Amino acid sequence: MKPRNFLYLFLLFLTLSFPFSGCAIFLLGAGAAGGYAITDDEVEGHTDVPLKKAWKAAEAVIEQEGAIILRDETAGKIEGLVEGSEIKVGLEQVTSKTVRVRVKARKTKGLFPDIKRAQDLYGKIIKKINA
Repeated sequence: MKPRNFLYLFLLFLTLSFPFSGCAIFLLGAGAAGGYAITDDEVEGHTDVPLKKAWKAAEAVIEQEGAIILRDETAGKIEGLVEGSEIKVGLEQVTSKTVRVRVKARKTKGLFPDIKRAQDLYGKIIKKINA
């Protein structure tokens, strides 16, 4: 086998095997609304706004979509229920101008991941921040 053909086969193998490797890092969206699925139930991204603005946006979205169970603004944590899924939102000031936003969602009493709900809520929080 020629080295060039081997390289193509190797790259094809890597490309096709990545989705089955158990690593769940996917780019979601673009621009300010972009985020990364860092696990099968959690989405994370960064936005350049004050922490207080991100907090108010996250709190408003979770209240609008479901119910808040726990608010801890000092720790940057919100927990709630949205359509049967347990939601955890984490907000952290990572630089003087940047906030990390994490949204985790699990359904069926926390037994199964709900990445679609996490993605949806993350997108709504970012949209509210940028409104």
